Amino acid sequence: MTAKRWALLTLSLILSALLLCVALVAWIDPFEVYHKATRFIPPIASGTQSYSNAGIAKSYDYDSIVIGSSMTENFRPSQLDSLLGRPVCQALRQRRHALQSPPDDDHGL
Repeated sequence: MTAKRWALLTLSLILSALLLCVALVAWIDPFEVYHKATRFIPPIASGTQSYSNAGIAKSYDYDSIVIGSSMTENFRPSQLDSLLGRPVCQALRQRRHALQSPPDDDHGL
């Protein structure tokens, strides 16, 4: 095998693997960026609300949106639909944890 053929084969295998990964992420779409979640592929719901908000705002049909944190997590969109008479969607942001907060130098640890 020549060096040129080996390089082309290696490059094509790397590109094929990369395209397979991209296609798999677009098909599964755990953060609902490209399409709505399905019954067979549910969204990831554990601590990823801030990642899913862009996909929810883009993929779902709504007339009003509820934006908030832990207080609005308990609102049911179906109840707001019936009260407001139009489709409502939730874009929530969970509380911050230590890795998302800026460092606080006032507290010595």
